[in-house]
Amino acid sequence: QLYTYNFFDNGDALQLVHRRIYRSLIKHGYEIKHPYSIKEGTFYHLLYKHRMINKSKVNVDKLTKRNLKGIKRKLYIFNWLSDVFYNLIGYERYMVLIRLLRPFSRYEAQIHLLDKKYFSNNIY
Repeated sequence: QLYTYNFFDNGDALQLVHRRIYRSLIKHGYEIKHPYSIKEGTFYHLLYKHRMINKSKVNVDKLTKRNLKGIKRKLYIFNWLSDVFYNLIGYERYMVLIRLLRPFSRYEAQIHLLDKKYFSNNIY
């Protein structure tokens, strides 16, 4: 038997990122009456519309740098891009960006992916 609080009404998994985004939306005044419902206009529908419902067998909550396939290559590309960016914007701006990325990297800050009104206030 499934633990119902880990799933939406249709059986799709409710992932940690969904819970964190839900919490952030509520904190920002978003009203969600039935968090597990899949009807039109619900939290599930909002996630689905923005392609945040994962139908694959891979549980993104369980992915880490230790079990992610091809991590060395991905890390190399990411570090190469950050090096290019560092050389484009300089030391001071890069350090400010790094400080800004810390709160931005939290799941709660990703509410801007669901609603553009959070483009300028998602990390406060």
